Amino acid sequence: SVFQARLPLSLLETWVVKSFSGVPNNRLPLQNFEMFSGGVSFKTPQFSKIYRVDPVKDTQEVELCWVMPSLLDLYRSKPHHYLSSLIGHEGKGSLLSYLRQKVWVLELYSGNSECDFEHNSMYAMFTVTFLLTDEGMKHLQQVLEALFGYLKLLQASGPNERYFREIQTIADLSFRYEEESSAWDYTEVLSENMHFYPPEDYITGSDLFYEYSPQAIQNCLERLVPDRVNIMLFNKNEEMGFDQTEPWFNTRYCVSEIPADWLESWKKVEPDPSFTLPQPNIFIPRDLSLVPLEATVEPYPVKIRHDEQSEVWFRRDVKFEQPIAYYYYYFISPLLQLSPQNRVMLDLYCSLLKQLVAQEAYPAKTAKLTYDIYVEVRGLVVKVGGFNDKLRSVAIMVEPFLIQFQSDAPLAPFLYEALISLMKSLMKRFVKSDKLDSARSLLELGIFNETNLLNAKYVDLGYATREAIRKTKGVSEKEILLFRQDCKTCLQKLCAKLLERSPLKYKLTKAISFLDPAVAVLKSTRSERLKSTLEIVLANNWITGVAADLVDRQFNSVCSQPDFLEKMNAFSKQHDRLDTLWMSIIPSNDDNQKLVSFLRLILILSHGNASLERGFSINRECIVENLNEASLIAQRQIYDSVKAIGGIEKVDITKSLIHSVRNARSRYKDSLEQKMKDKQNGEKQEGDRKRAAVLQKELQAKKQKILSEAQKQADILQEEIESLKKK
Repeated sequence: SVFQARLPLSLLETWVVKSFSGVPNNRLPLQNFEMFSGGVSFKTPQFSKIYRVDPVKDTQEVELCWVMPSLLDLYRSKPHHYLSSLIGHEGKGSLLSYLRQKVWVLELYSGNSECDFEHNSMYAMFTVTFLLTDEGMKHLQQVLEALFGYLKLLQASGPNERYFREIQTIADLSFRYEEESSAWDYTEVLSENMHFYPPEDYITGSDLFYEYSPQAIQNCLERLVPDRVNIMLFNKNEEMGFDQTEPWFNTRYCVSEIPADWLESWKKVEPDPSFTLPQPNIFIPRDLSLVPLEATVEPYPVKIRHDEQSEVWFRRDVKFEQPIAYYYYYFISPLLQLSPQNRVMLDLYCSLLKQLVAQEAYPAKTAKLTYDIYVEVRGLVVKVGGFNDKLRSVAIMVEPFLIQFQSDAPLAPFLYEALISLMKSLMKRFVKSDKLDSARSLLELGIFNETNLLNAKYVDLGYATREAIRKTKGVSEKEILLFRQDCKTCLQKLCAKLLERSPLKYKLTKAISFLDPAVAVLKSTRSERLKSTLEIVLANNWITGVAADLVDRQFNSVCSQPDFLEKMNAFSKQHDRLDTLWMSIIPSNDDNQKLVSFLRLILILSHGNASLERGFSINRECIVENLNEASLIAQRQIYDSVKAIGGIEKVDITKSLIHSVRNARSRYKDSLEQKMKDKQNGEKQEGDRKRAAVLQKELQAKKQKILSEAQKQADILQEEIESLKKK
């Protein structure tokens, strides 16, 4: 037993003797389970099968389990932790990164929890669990093939000492700088450790990696093979054919052999070309020294820098004295306060940033560095924390993602396919799949027609909502059904509003997608959308009929080049520019000048056009206005001019240029202030109008009351007059 308290040892000893000396000791030896050791614990006909289980919660998971001999005596090298770290890695080239890109898997959990059931003197279990999407459930065989392909990569590569030393260093740092845990938890851990480790390792045995043992790692790897695996699939789909019920919790399940063709394909599968072992972790701190204390340390944050772009505040920690720091970057913008829409857009931007950063930031996360991105009252906050030595590296890593959407590249040709994908992902939650698949246009799909919609009981609420419902107690089935109906109504109205303001209803949005390389490789689709674009620009007198025919022929000729498909398929939206791609594949001669002019016209329409690229305010007037807008053309000319002279570094900074920039900045500031004043004036006028209306109603009510009282008095006087007449 272990006791912990802020008391003298002599007093603790007295209390222990007094409290526990009366506990009887039967002097019996511990039970011996050696007969079950050596990996024979699960050598039964019931293992190495597929168990399909009806889960309590609405989830889709597949768990693969292998049984190994006990690993308790390998605590100094912890081979199962090494394998768990590799299989569960989330960075570039990882198994999970590949499966997430396929939209098959949401999460992956691997390893051994070291609880009594999974980690004891008889055996050790090693599990890999996938949280599947609907698509992942449909591609279960491919998901499992990917796992065995990645395991084959690990087996072929063999143990990697460099990676082991990394997780060894991280474990050591985590132990040395771990925050103090509660006495309750700490004494429990130490009590368990006393059963597994020698006295000198009671405190560190469960946390540290003492030695590198490639043989132990290889032995574990060799057991992670198809022939030794047991599979449990959790899904509430009744088509699973649950024909058995276990007696303790009445859980329904069915069991079958693993198909022979599955086993054969897993044995022959090769690692996907995208799979790689993790690169060296640049975020592991090396310098853990403390910055010397100044003679005087301010108790509150002090401003150490202030200019027209930023200000920096600093406070030194003098209490804990650890090589740990926290950086807060607060990007303040007046635009956030101008409208609720701006706030919502920043929230969306924040969510996108988190998703984009996740893969790049995973090595930092494993090195015990933290980051967060969230919206505050006046702007966006990026917070990073952890060992001071590498914090700046985390901040530098986040920076490219902050400017990723600030592109001067044409993006509108990609808009149609992106919006269609977005709208379908929302609609499939409440619209019948056959109706959605057969709809000629999303705009023509009646989302308020009940014949096209799922019953409220089957509306897809998402995993988080379903889990929240499951955990909510005291809620009847009727209330849940009503909630589902409300969610369905909400989704209907949301989609209706999006479609109402979406550029999908404008022909040009779909038409110019012929420049999207993913569309350009489809001959008939490309040709159809090119013709639609030509018809639109012809109707607006932006091109002549003769020129339109010539452009059609020249464009189809360009698309017939032998290397056209190869160049289209090699295009990357993240790294390549659309205008550069198309201009590079058009032969540079006078015969193609009409085609070049036409493509420039289309690209200028979408270049820098925020309203078009955001996708929620495009219309014909907007396009015409932007086409003639001096600022849009000027922006393009500036970009081309800077590019032509070799980059921004070669621009001559003259007094005239500085004066022009300052004037532009001043005009922009004046514009923002004028918008704010106009908004405030509008709000004031609206407030005055409402107050006047309220006052008018109050006066009308008073008038009515006075007239009513006067009428009553008149009636009383009339009665008195009539009474006097009778006398």
